[in-house]
Amino acid sequence: MPRFDEGAIGVVSRQILLYAITAKIPAFILLAETKEMNPGPKANAGILKVLGKILNFDIDLAYCHGKDRGLSA
Repeated sequence: MPRFDEGAIGVVSRQILLYAITAKIPAFILLAETKEMNPGPKANAGILKVLGKILNFDIDLAYCHGKDRGLSA
């Protein structure tokens, strides 16, 4: 297992990764560094941006950045 000098992998992410390793399922986790305990929209948007590059497709991140999507209540 990789060793991290700082931080921690969330419980759910860790359990999914450990299950995949045990079941010999190819898997990876994208992690984002945050200053707070709970990741915010910027960290989530960063992960989605990397995922889009890996999978070669565009993801509209306007909502993650708090931009108006033209939706009305």
